[in-house]
Amino acid sequence: MNIEPKLQALEEEFNETEKKMSDPEIISDPKEIQILGQKRAKLEPVVNMYREYKDAQKSIAEA
Repeated sequence: MNIEPKLQALEEEFNETEKKMSDPEIISDPKEIQILGQKRAKLEPVVNMYREYKDAQKSIAEA
């Protein structure tokens, strides 16, 4: 079972969420920024672990 495509999609969603959070129009909407903040907080632990996994895979490949 390969979950990497799903993890990649979550990482892209996380990046898009962070990008939206820096948009001036969204920053001026407290409700939207709260929703995005909650989404970011939910995705962050998974994305961080996935990034660590990718770094480990890269290190293994280089060794």
